[in-house]
Amino acid sequence: ALCTLMTSAFKFSLSQQSHGKSASEVMTDLLEKTTVDLLSALLNTAEITQEVRITLLDFLFIDEQDFNKQSHDSQTKASLVDVLPLSVESTTSTCGLLLARVLLFQSVMRYSSELEEVAKLAITKKLYWLLDVLTEKEVYTSVLS
Repeated sequence: ALCTLMTSAFKFSLSQQSHGKSASEVMTDLLEKTTVDLLSALLNTAEITQEVRITLLDFLFIDEQDFNKQSHDSQTKASLVDVLPLSVESTTSTCGLLLARVLLFQSVMRYSSELEEVAKLAITKKLYWLLDVLTEKEVYTSVLS
């Protein structure tokens, strides 16, 4: 799951640089479908429960309030929080990571026809996250440009 998020974060950081736009387009052509296939394989497997699917999506598509609340929850969730700051450091800003998540969510929605029904249901439960994020000033202006 972290791999899919890191790929989106790297793609976003390339797209923000004037000399990186063409590299970002090539990366999209080469890796976007593969990244979504990886996430789809995790979500479509019959070996995990719906609760695990939702936890995985919560890890990928989490807002700042939930992130702070999650750090005070159970030990299992705390281990996810320990991993996430590494990806924040690898991007230029927290906003960059948030935009990378929006790009990943957009890719997942684009290829959602390949998801099984239980995975689609889990993704549907994260639509509120997308709407909340799109109303943030930095995200809204970046999406419009």
